[in-house]
Amino acid sequence: MQGVVNAASQRRVTEAGVAVNEIISIFGSDLGPAEPVAATPECGAFPRSLGGVRVVKDGEALPLLYVSDRQINTVTPFLGGIFEFHVEFNGVPSHLHAVSEAWTAPGVFTFDGSGTGAALVIKEDGTLNGRQRPARRGSVGVLYATGLGRLSPDVPPGEVVFHEPPLPEASRPPASIGGQPAEVLYAGAAPGSSSASTK
Repeated sequence: MQGVVNAASQRRVTEAGVAVNEIISIFGSDLGPAEPVAATPECGAFPRSLGGVRVVKDGEALPLLYVSDRQINTVTPFLGGIFEFHVEFNGVPSHLHAVSEAWTAPGVFTFDGSGTGAALVIKEDGTLNGRQRPARRGSVGVLYATGLGRLSPDVPPGEVVFHEPPLPEASRPPASIGGQPAEVLYAGAAPGSSSASTK
């Protein structure tokens, strides 16, 4: 393995730690199939084996969102101090990789997927925010993040959330746009997505 990062911010988890329900990207070579495979949920949850790949912690396979020979996207489980895991491809395990647990390790998904620059924001009309058609001042936008920690009530990592109550107002993270405070109307799991995605 060459590195493990927060899938949104692209920040190495060795710097920030890893939080429960965080989507992480594992980079390396010969991690999985040459032809990439994107997962689709079955029976309300993402698969634990995909394209001959498993990511395993303490004997338990983790939910997989995407696998290829150079990248794997998975969802971190409930931890307990250290996140120690290995990758298996066609039954052959990699060496163990260990990362410290963090209460939160937030990352916002960005427009170009680089982890920097403009956030990926969906406007009120369902279109993407952008320079050509920016959101109007005072309108509502939706952005997506990962690494915000445990949900309340808990949702098992990798399960698809259909109806999730928002986080209590006191628990909602502060937000700013262009250095100006922004009102957070909702913070919680994104309905219809993995428990790792919040908005």
